[in-house]
Order: sequence, then structure tokens, then C-alpha cells
Amino acid sequence: MDNFRKPLAIGTLTAKNRLMMPALATGTGDEDGNVTEATLEHYAERARGGYLGIIVTEHCFVSEQGRASLHQLSIASDDKIP
Repeated sequence: MDNFRKPLAIGTLTAKNRLMMPALATGTGDEDGNVTEATLEHYAERARGGYLGIIVTEHCFVSEQGRASLHQLSIASDDKIP
């Protein structure tokens, strides 16, 4: 168990420990694929306390043809950047 607490170097990134949250579909985006307050709260809650070394965000669609669900997040256009 001590290995979990050790830092992990990945290229130029160093995580403070080896605990990682994998990508999970939260279904918190709006119908246009925008990030919502629920999305932000989901990730903020997991980051609180700092016990995870790495948090991987969920999958996003890059075109409408690749959309998997109604509330999936989008990176299909530059208006999603903000």
C-alpha cells in the first residue's frame, strides 16, 4: 500500500500519488454538450481533499456522428472552449 502514496512521474508530469480516477461518463452536459454546473461540481468534488493523484475527464464527442448520448460533453466546435 505504500506504493500508492509515492509520487509517479509520467513524462514531465509528476502526480503526487498513484491513485487515479478513470474516465467516467457523468451525463452532466446540457443537450448541446456544454459543461454545466453539475459537471463542474462533479470534478470539484473528486478533487477536494487531494487524495487522487490524477483525474481523467470523461469522453467527449468531436462530431455529432460520434455522439454516444444526449448529455455527453462536446468538443465538436470552438464555441465549446469556454
